[in-house]
Amino acid sequence: MAKQLRLFQQARKRLVHPGLFKMRIIENGNFVRYFRLSIFLSGVFLIYFGLDLEGWNSTLRLAMVLIGIVFSSLGGYASQANLLQIRPFKTGYEKARQSCDQDN
Repeated sequence: MAKQLRLFQQARKRLVHPGLFKMRIIENGNFVRYFRLSIFLSGVFLIYFGLDLEGWNSTLRLAMVLIGIVFSSLGGYASQANLLQIRPFKTGYEKARQSCDQDN
């Protein structure tokens, strides 16, 4: 009985852990999958609606298309970086800089 109670308490601690429900955007030096996908899709939607809505101001439509291109390219490049396992948001650039300084 005590063993079951202990297992139940451990499981409850894991479920109610304060860091469990924290929303993460960067994981292992890359954007997480849902964030990459949402950035890409929001860019595609901005491009589509910027080109489709003819009743709006042309400057606003141009801004929507340009921002959409930036968002979709950011999402695409982040997906490629994840596929190639490049970590652009990791602090490993200091090691690379030190190795380049040692070579020269």
